[in-house]
Amino acid sequence: GSSMATILHIDYMCNECGNCKSFCPYDSAPYKEKLTLFNTIDDLLNSENQGFTLIDENERTFMLRLEGEVKEISLLEENSLEKQMKNLLSTVYEDYSYLLMR
Repeated sequence: GSSMATILHIDYMCNECGNCKSFCPYDSAPYKEKLTLFNTIDDLLNSENQGFTLIDENERTFMLRLEGEVKEISLLEENSLEKQMKNLLSTVYEDYSYLLMR
């Protein structure tokens, strides 16, 4: 199947300068509207962005905010996440672990 590229907003690399909003071809503000990877639980809780942070590396557990609801999800257990979100979390964990600063 085809896979669509996903823009992931990396919270700790962003100073919210607004350039992405100015130059976005889709009339969007990516730093506010795209799914955000947070470095810490506090960063996630102090934002309103939808996004996630890794909270347990061994258990592959993430804290997520989706549609205003904060929950913890382990990729090693059955969960109610949509397949696309599971794939995104797995890809970040497996292929982009350097983004998960600890």
